[in-house]
Amino acid sequence: MGVLAACGSPAHPDGRASTSPQSPPTATATISPSPTSTDGPVADVRKLLGDRAAGLLHGDRDAFLAPLDGAARSLRDRQGAFYEHVHGVPMASWASTLEPGTGQRLPGAGAESWSYSVVTVYALSGLTDEKAVLDQRVDVAKRPEGWRITDITDQQTHTEPWDIGTTTSVRAGRIVVLGIGASRQDMTTVEHQAAEAVPRVDAVWPGQWEHGAIVVVPADATEAATLSATDQIEPLAAVTTGGSGVDAAGHLYQWNRVVINPAAWKRMSDTGRLVVLTHEMTHLATGSLGSVPMWVSEGFADYVGWKRSGVGTDTIAEELRADVRKGHVPTDLPDEADFHSTHVDQAYEEAWLAARYIAFRYGESALIRVYRAMAARSGTSTADQDHVLRKVLGVSRSAFVHGWQGYVKAQLS
Repeated sequence: MGVLAACGSPAHPDGRASTSPQSPPTATATISPSPTSTDGPVADVRKLLGDRAAGLLHGDRDAFLAPLDGAARSLRDRQGAFYEHVHGVPMASWASTLEPGTGQRLPGAGAESWSYSVVTVYALSGLTDEKAVLDQRVDVAKRPEGWRITDITDQQTHTEPWDIGTTTSVRAGRIVVLGIGASRQDMTTVEHQAAEAVPRVDAVWPGQWEHGAIVVVPADATEAATLSATDQIEPLAAVTTGGSGVDAAGHLYQWNRVVINPAAWKRMSDTGRLVVLTHEMTHLATGSLGSVPMWVSEGFADYVGWKRSGVGTDTIAEELRADVRKGHVPTDLPDEADFHSTHVDQAYEEAWLAARYIAFRYGESALIRVYRAMAARSGTSTADQDHVLRKVLGVSRSAFVHGWQGYVKAQLS
């Protein structure tokens, strides 16, 4: 997960918040392998789930709720609220699958009842290749009118905006902005700035990525912390978060969200906001490669973010500049603990100058090679860093640190 405490930028002059042509949304419910009599009413459950998905995707609240047991008032209330929260989201697909071998007949007198593990894979319009996974337990009971769902229990560990409140959206191309209590004007501005960030990333990073993002604008910092699973959200303008899950067939899916912290966001300039979104999208672009030391990931994201921003070094590294002018030059590259400490600003500034130093002395292509080589290593220790720096730049880690220290002093003294 990438984080940034920073500042912002102008809205995209040609941005448009509209819906581009797309394929119709799809809803499915499947089971594999073919059910036997010991699996319970799998065909009926499959149809119930398919009917719910179709109702959700086609904006039919009655169809979405129809498979629920009429006597399950709490469930109907919860699912009714869920529908109201999510129906403004541009959902492209919602496919539910019963996990094989998970059907359990529920004990007790009364109607025949079964429980199943259900995996739902869903995607938003604009980013249909980025699918998320929802794990649930679904209980059903036989009624005179047929099988009905009596309970649904979420077993997921991530939080989506619609889990918190009514979610609205603005979309243009591969940028999707989801808001909880946010104005359409604010969401459209975020969409424009996110769209402007994409080519800034592409100008530096040559690798394959989604060239877009799902950006979430919650109502306040508390919601931002919940959505990003970040304890100390207050100083952060935005956080890149995500997750992964496996469907019933064993396919792995990964998804990402850029979560904005409204409290910090409102204090920023337009330039700073563009820098932040470019930083976070750099994390999206590089995130699939593997783990790298934080000074590499945050330094590179800041390098891309601040490049062509027009903001001077003294302003970007204000806190570190004050330390250097007092004679306190950093003795080593920042480690992970530094990014969670009281001197977090200096950690980001040190990492940014480390990336800039590589680009200045060895070239921007060398900076990209360092990132890729670090990601290809199985570890992020100082020994791993030494190996990569020797291989890519031809210098030991200690020699690199010495050169970086001289660059920091030259830039900030």
